[in-house]
Amino acid sequence: MSVKDKKYFTSGEFAKICGIPKHVLYHYDDIDLFKPAIIKENGYRYYSHHQYDTFSIISLLKHFGMSLSDIKIYLKQRSPQLLLKVLEEKDQEIQKEIRRLKNTRDFIQSIKETTQYALQADTREIKLVSLPEELLLCSENTEGSKSFASYMEEYANFCQDNYLAHGDRVGVMFDINRLRQKQYLGFQYLFTRAKHKKSGNIRKRKAGQYLLTYYKGSYEHIHEAYERMLQYAQTHAIPLGKYAYEEYMIADFSQCNCDEYITLIYMETC
Repeated sequence: MSVKDKKYFTSGEFAKICGIPKHVLYHYDDIDLFKPAIIKENGYRYYSHHQYDTFSIISLLKHFGMSLSDIKIYLKQRSPQLLLKVLEEKDQEIQKEIRRLKNTRDFIQSIKETTQYALQADTREIKLVSLPEELLLCSENTEGSKSFASYMEEYANFCQDNYLAHGDRVGVMFDINRLRQKQYLGFQYLFTRAKHKKSGNIRKRKAGQYLLTYYKGSYEHIHEAYERMLQYAQTHAIPLGKYAYEEYMIADFSQCNCDEYITLIYMETC
């Protein structure tokens, strides 16, 4: 019975069936990973149709990111139990990657929406808005941080401690009484939206009416926005609560001109 009758394929035929260049089969043979079923005296290599399943396993494990040396070990030791172990490990890796990609997509969507909204915001208007309750992941109280260097240290530590990616929206909370005293440099908390209710220092931003404005310009003059808001509250007899919040809608992440920065500012009312 000839080789062809026994359902064997030449290297070229088998490579075409597997969808790979022929030299890949030669390489796998050279490293003893996947050898032909038959090597004739003239050097011709032949692969059995049964070997297609084995090659499919190699391709799958390679797709999972397993090295050829690890695949070689697996093939020599393979068993149903080992297969289940490998698949479980890869399933966990895939789930982790899915979560990472989802977080990345959520971040992209958030930045797109924030930027588009900020570009349409009326930076001259001060208004009362109703905001829902929201959970905030906050830093420790930063009352002692008085210099800009201290602020940056607090900011960096907060991002690192909470695994925040560069560009995640991090805002600051100010004591409104301190703003009334024109103490604009010292904030009380850094915050970001809480992703998990049980993680870190979680504070509730209460639902209710907030005095809100969008400030356009560099941070050097942002105190002017607070002064206008405090004056607006006094003129319209709006009682203010404890905290004011700053969120950076358009900043260095997307704008090179600091005079074009847009900052969202909102104050609690009683």
